[in-house]
Amino acid sequence: MITPEEYGFYLLSEEWQEKRDSIQDFCEGICMECNDVHGNILHHETYENIFEEPLDDLLWVCKRCHNKIHRSGRVHVPYYAKRKYKSEVQYLT
Repeated sequence: MITPEEYGFYLLSEEWQEKRDSIQDFCEGICMECNDVHGNILHHETYENIFEEPLDDLLWVCKRCHNKIHRSGRVHVPYYAKRKYKSEVQYLT
């Protein structure tokens, strides 16, 4: 299990910033959940691959959708988002 400090340092790392920028550029800043609000958070679909997550483990979302995901306990990307983005996100890797 990772500590909050390790996770915090990771989120400040150049590696994380490159992943964040790649997904944000690909999605043009649009939330992958609601498709009509500008996203600003890179959400982990799973923490199984933390520190070495492939881009398709990540979801670009707005704050409202990010909060909704966490409140619901859902940890998966909705089917339409996978269908729309997953193959193209893999192309970035």
